[in-house]
Amino acid sequence: MKNIYFTGFMAAGKTTISNLVAKRLSRPYRDIDDEIENEYGITIPEIFQKYGEPGFREFETVVLKKVIKERPRNSIISLGGGTILKPENMEIIKKNGIVIYLEANSDTLYDRIKKSKSQRPVLKDMVDIKQDIENLLNRRKDIYKASADIIINVNGKSTFEVTMDCISKLKAFN
Repeated sequence: MKNIYFTGFMAAGKTTISNLVAKRLSRPYRDIDDEIENEYGITIPEIFQKYGEPGFREFETVVLKKVIKERPRNSIISLGGGTILKPENMEIIKKNGIVIYLEANSDTLYDRIKKSKSQRPVLKDMVDIKQDIENLLNRRKDIYKASADIIINVNGKSTFEVTMDCISKLKAFN
């Protein structure tokens, strides 16, 4: 079976949901952000600070290729929120797997980001975070939708509901 890739905006639930789906389907799980940190021995915020977003995107591509080479089939892989923005990454992912887009509106994302303890380097220098999330989401959402084989709306749903929606849609997709 092909790999299953989870994409979506930051705080959409990619890491949580992809990990839960992997456990329920008894499939290996990889998180690209974790793999980047393990590969380079530096945190994502430190990479952004030292190399900027373009540098981070290069690290991301190298690690994505490595993960796919190691796990060409049957894995669940959580992508970073911007992984699919790079056409090279999108081509690799689409050739190798099924893409699930976890779709969330800007209000849901803002609420989750406010509550999160995770550092979000892309938002670091933004002044009006709610408006900036909305603007960034509007620039990305068409790319997310175009990349997706399956779209799961996460607004107002529990992690269990989203996980079960993913599994149900995957079964129907195959």
